[in-house]
Amino acid sequence: MTESYVVVEPVIKSKVVPLDAKKLKKQVSHEGPFCSSIPGFEEREGQKLMIDYVCESFNNNTLALIEAGTGIGKSIAYLIPSIEWSILNKERVVISTNTINLQEQLLFKDIPDLKETLNIDFSYILMKGRGNYICLSRLFEVQQDLFSFLDDQEMEQFDQIVRWINQTDDGSLSDLSFIPKPALWEKINSQSETCSGGECKYFSRCFLNGVRRRAISANIIVTNHHYLIADACLIGTGTSILPSYERVIFDEAHNLEDSATSFFTKKVTLGSVMRLLNSLYSGKQKKKGYLMYLLKKGVNENKRINRILDEVSGLKSTGFNLFNTIEEFLAGAVTGKGSDYPNNNYTVLEVNEETKNLPRWESTVVRQLGIFYKDYTGLASSLFQLREELAGRWDERVQKQIEGFIYRIGEIVQTLDIFLNNEDRSYVRWIEEKRETGIVISLIDVGSTLYELILKRLKSGILTSATLTVDNKFNFIKKRLSLNSAEIEVKINSPFHYEEQMVILIPTDVPGPEHPGYSNNLGENILKIVEKTNGKAFVLFTSYKTLNGVYEGIKDALDKKGFVLFKQGNDARSNLLKNFKLNIHSILFGTESFWEGVDAPGETLECVVITKLPFKVPTEPVMKARLERIRENGGNPFLEYSLPLAVIKMKQGIGRLIRKKTDNGVVVILDQRILKKSYGTIFINSIPGRNVFSGRLVEVLEKTDRFLSNNSLTK
Repeated sequence: MTESYVVVEPVIKSKVVPLDAKKLKKQVSHEGPFCSSIPGFEEREGQKLMIDYVCESFNNNTLALIEAGTGIGKSIAYLIPSIEWSILNKERVVISTNTINLQEQLLFKDIPDLKETLNIDFSYILMKGRGNYICLSRLFEVQQDLFSFLDDQEMEQFDQIVRWINQTDDGSLSDLSFIPKPALWEKINSQSETCSGGECKYFSRCFLNGVRRRAISANIIVTNHHYLIADACLIGTGTSILPSYERVIFDEAHNLEDSATSFFTKKVTLGSVMRLLNSLYSGKQKKKGYLMYLLKKGVNENKRINRILDEVSGLKSTGFNLFNTIEEFLAGAVTGKGSDYPNNNYTVLEVNEETKNLPRWESTVVRQLGIFYKDYTGLASSLFQLREELAGRWDERVQKQIEGFIYRIGEIVQTLDIFLNNEDRSYVRWIEEKRETGIVISLIDVGSTLYELILKRLKSGILTSATLTVDNKFNFIKKRLSLNSAEIEVKINSPFHYEEQMVILIPTDVPGPEHPGYSNNLGENILKIVEKTNGKAFVLFTSYKTLNGVYEGIKDALDKKGFVLFKQGNDARSNLLKNFKLNIHSILFGTESFWEGVDAPGETLECVVITKLPFKVPTEPVMKARLERIRENGGNPFLEYSLPLAVIKMKQGIGRLIRKKTDNGVVVILDQRILKKSYGTIFINSIPGRNVFSGRLVEVLEKTDRFLSNNSLTK
């Protein structure tokens, strides 16, 4: 036998072999293989200490919260014990991250380095969601009758994909050299509801099953928080992809609640509805879709299919009416469009008692929702009857595809069910206009759900990040993830000398956000600061509106001084960061996504300007609902939620500056609340190094000049 596919893993009782932390720490000591074979690698006490705690968590089956400061080398510190445990005990370990950047670091640098340096034979694999993979069965079904499925503009991309499947070993979306149209990919990607499993004639060639087979024998599985949560929801249904696991390392664990929130937020838009309906029947002009395919195949249920074609056409009209009604309602109900939100092109209205009492809510929005809901559930019923009539008389593949459409309709119906169910207080509901108009629901308390789904059933779970604590305590993350206790709670300080490498500067004479001339003053102050730093700066904002206003106000002055400017929104994040690194005297203006997960070590970055303390918008629906829930339970919403979130975000923002022992620079905080408000001490206590200076802006500029003159890499 050369290959096997494990359907059910055998239960083998074996003696657990504990990890020898002392032995593993030698691998990263000054006499170990890393120091001798990897240029620039050096022994770090924090890294060895983290190996100790990771070994303790594995050996004693405990939960660990480990804040590992920047520069410790935490990925190596958890990978070495994870690999050793997997080899000794023949038990896989899952590494879950939040960002693609960290996944790529693990897959293309850290794990290969470990494998080569330690000369250990082990396997690892990246696991992505099912929808990322091509389904050969669906692809070849489309190929049988292209004109029933594809628009003219999709034909060329489809031909490229057909050629690609004979060249790719991966079969996933990221392996394609282009980004296919979403509507095309939805017609040919893998979906649990249409999968025939072992009965599929392409089973042996299936890319997804190939990944599954490799994952079963892999020592290390790398995935992301969102997919880990999604797959955990499928355990017991037979459609999950991840093999069983009992030990997980959650890196970037400060993002776990946000990842769970993203997963448990469901949205219905006109685009999502139309893509589904068009895949069934595109209309009388184009005459494409799965129902047309069935008619051409000679299915004998012509009358029923023709009735369903009429239903689909009618539903499109109903859908347009519904979302037009919501747009008109939003325009009339919301003023100051987008003014409170980080993205300026965002209008949102929570569905609460105040909204329900607005004129035309019941008579227009709810009425149109009711019509759409009734017609949509009617379509699902008609498709179910068609499936029953075809059972036993047609290829099971046809039945599976119809089931897939019923399932996708059911997902939208379920979202609308929850949206219309005012009695269910576990969700917050809202309507919004972003890129398109949407009907949205989101689970309020995701922490308890996440705990029951994943954390509760683990033998050992290690949650690590550079920013887990607030005021040097783990209370916030424990409460948000429903962790009553963690056997290991440890904060390992960074090896960097923050007191010497970085100074935090806070001007005492700059106007606050409430000042009428705030934006103009902010721009003038930023201009003065980046002149002193000779560019080399990240300027971090909490809203697109302020970012755009300040940027437009000072870009000409900065251009004249010869600085190269980059603004979030003008290019992809990766391109902005790459070009920023290539241009030493440059300035990057960014918001949300530049506060964390980006590195620009060395002389290109010597200044981080934080324009405002990063409090989340309290009127954003999920945030507002969580604050209200804390208030209802007798807590203090600001101290228990708003403040800790802002502190962690602030720590992330400051963390962009010092990425290596040779980095130096200044962080300028242009928000006096950190000095004047009682909660400011919590921010300051959470800043690494505590080298903080406050004074008039002219003094801050002098301090900047002196510090960078003494420490700058390019002085």
